[in-house]
Amino acid sequence: ATLSEDQEFLSHYANLEDKTSVYAYVNMPGLFDDLKPLMEPEDWKDMKANKEYITCFERVSLQLAPEDEGIFNTGLYVRFNTNANAPVAKSPSSSLPAEIQTPEISESTIPWEDLYKKELEEVDRIIIPDLTLSEHQIHYESGQLKYEISLKNGWKHGRFESYFENGSPQFKGKYKDDKKDGTWRIYREDGELLTKIKYDGGVVEE
Repeated sequence: ATLSEDQEFLSHYANLEDKTSVYAYVNMPGLFDDLKPLMEPEDWKDMKANKEYITCFERVSLQLAPEDEGIFNTGLYVRFNTNANAPVAKSPSSSLPAEIQTPEISESTIPWEDLYKKELEEVDRIIIPDLTLSEHQIHYESGQLKYEISLKNGWKHGRFESYFENGSPQFKGKYKDDKKDGTWRIYREDGELLTKIKYDGGVVEE
């Protein structure tokens, strides 16, 4: 039978996001014995001794779901069987789907001085949809320009600028072969220069 006919899988899958860019699924009870040829004898002995613990996690899914502006949301979904023989704490439900995701914190409550370093990391993860482009722009829902990125062979290469939704500059810098390079300028939302950071091949220079 295929997964499309597996009601247990379909019930598990219903907890996931509708859109998926990367998806991995493990049926641990069904997979367990197939692991033996892949393992060293001593490791397999330890695995077998803990089989009840391992197979309690009946179904595990890892999902990367696309969000706005080329950012991914990572979700780990686990179905845990409390009726297995492993000595675990009892639960009122015999099969409990659990979702583990990064807690959401409202960025509006975080000062920009504390937030910009995280945002600098996020721009490295921007997905370029068309590798033939020489420049790529991303906009806010309002239509205001958010990112303007120069490209070469599908990589970020050359000028990079980002903007707050009010139109004032946020970051100004350059990429070289998809890595930050040279001096990057970080601005406050009122347009005032907050700080400068110098990079060499994506690494911050002290």
